[in-house]
Amino acid sequence: MEKLDISNFEDFIVRLNATPPADFSTLFPVVLAASNKGHPVATEILTRASRELASMAGTVIERLFDEQSVSLATHGGVFASSAIIRKCFAQELKSRYPKAVLLDREIDPARGALECARREFRSATA
Repeated sequence: MEKLDISNFEDFIVRLNATPPADFSTLFPVVLAASNKGHPVATEILTRASRELASMAGTVIERLFDEQSVSLATHGGVFASSAIIRKCFAQELKSRYPKAVLLDREIDPARGALECARREFRSATA
């Protein structure tokens, strides 16, 4: 509530339903810190978030790669900051998409796109 600059539960509900909506991403450090201190609700929020991320990755896998094996790399502060999210994301992804291989490193999206373009260029000119 402090992070959202509110003082009571009623204001919290109003803030959550405001237009434009609150920027909930600013609450990630607060939830992460609470989880690291053993707060079960914060840990459950991170666990659910990791499942949602795995679900979104799964949608991309289904639409672009069908039943093929696919390698995935993570990127960004959420994955870099939270061991819980990394672990739960990997477990959820593997259980839903056994052919998905989660790379054990972060890859910059621009660098990944460049490498993909280089491979495509090499195969087109060969």
